[in-house]
Amino acid sequence: MKATDSVDSQPNCHWLVLVPTPFELAKIQNASLTLVEQPGTRVELCGFGPIVPAAKSTELIQILRPKQVLLMGIAGAYNGRLKKGAASTFHNVGCFGVGVGSKENFQSADSAGWNQWSDGTGQTIGDLIELNPDFTEHELRTLVTATACSGSSSDVEQRISMFENAVAEDMEGFAVAVACKMANIRLTIVRGISNDAGDRNKTNWCVDDAILAATLLAEKIIKRSN
Repeated sequence: MKATDSVDSQPNCHWLVLVPTPFELAKIQNASLTLVEQPGTRVELCGFGPIVPAAKSTELIQILRPKQVLLMGIAGAYNGRLKKGAASTFHNVGCFGVGVGSKENFQSADSAGWNQWSDGTGQTIGDLIELNPDFTEHELRTLVTATACSGSSSDVEQRISMFENAVAEDMEGFAVAVACKMANIRLTIVRGISNDAGDRNKTNWCVDDAILAATLLAEKIIKRSN
């Protein structure tokens, strides 16, 4: 089922593939139609940023009842820890920007002693969520979801200092992870590295290569799971 088709209430969905923006989706479709036309796979937009994707993912999970979710798109790498034009999965996803203060005075929710979610019975969500380990074939890698992209090297250093294994940042991963955790569905995140985080000069970016690498890796993961 293509992402352009309407979401129906009679699902037959093994994989729900989520893509943040129409820009990324169009490039994924240009890279390969195999992914968007895979039987049992639904490709849908989830929205941009750390808020809308949580709501949209929850809605799509409720309607489609997928067995697994895969979020894909582009991301920025921290200090060359991942190669531009390549793609990666991640062991966990962290949240940066929710807490107290700003800049050098920022405290994360965890460090301030707050859970982002607690049901009163011991189930909590802090600043780090574990992802599906089945498709991670490399050393421990943390994806950081930020409320705003890094705009400088000092932004990057602050985020790295808060997450020991941070290698890249996005703006949607943690939101989708929250939706999946609450629905008890495994989430795999695939990100193509389009740029070095903090570099806003888009002439240095490798968006097309990043999207192609992410698409090929997502296809491999879905094929292997079938």
